[in-house]
Amino acid sequence: MPGLERFTFMQLMVLHRHWIWANHMKRSLDDELARESPSRKGITLEEWFVGPGGMHMSLWYGLLFTVLDAMKQKRISLLEIDEDIKTIYEPLRLYRNAIFHAQPEYWSKKLLKVVMTKDSPAKIRRVHLEVGQSILDDLRRRHPPETA
Repeated sequence: MPGLERFTFMQLMVLHRHWIWANHMKRSLDDELARESPSRKGITLEEWFVGPGGMHMSLWYGLLFTVLDAMKQKRISLLEIDEDIKTIYEPLRLYRNAIFHAQPEYWSKKLLKVVMTKDSPAKIRRVHLEVGQSILDDLRRRHPPETA
């Protein structure tokens, strides 16, 4: 299965932009979690979910899905993380749909699927980092920085 070369340079730049947006949300979530975990704040899961931490996590997951979906449409393979992508793709798709389309239940099955997927936080983080690095490496290969 081919790699990122199936994208034109401009398409890869667009994919990179979406990954950058996802990365901003991930970093904001990490900052929020580093300040204080929800359990130490003495708040409920519902309170955390509608606050900055839940918002950043939801937007990160939704934006990361758009990157993975574009890769899937082009039949892109990143061998070192293909299995992780296969595991989290559908749960992230459902999660993205749940956050961008109002659901009839507060804790929709679409929201919970990603949580119920074994080792999903670690897999999502690994996929996020590997995809971002792969995109950056490919962009640099195609358009190396100018040297002085």
